[in-house]
Amino acid sequence: MAYYVNILYSGGHDKYYIGQTNSLEQRLERHNEFDSTNTYTSKYRPWVLKAFVLISESRADAMKVERKLKALKSKKLIQDFVENPEKLVAFAEKVLSPNIQFH
Repeated sequence: MAYYVNILYSGGHDKYYIGQTNSLEQRLERHNEFDSTNTYTSKYRPWVLKAFVLISESRADAMKVERKLKALKSKKLIQDFVENPEKLVAFAEKVLSPNIQFH
């Protein structure tokens, strides 16, 4: 089973959400379900999938990349990853292989 790190966007509230999942489609549906109302994502519906990166078959790896991405706390960087998905891939690779030098 493959795991992904995804970036969702709420246009109505101009908010980004970063998460990890093994099913992009199902996870997006769950974030947009109106049954759950006491979650962070329920406040900013609807969500649209803006970017994602395939991590590996390890949920731990996906969670590691998710944590590092959230730690950036920079809307500008997240927007850059959305506009340039190759940068998101490079970021994930660097997180998972910190000894690799990227130029």
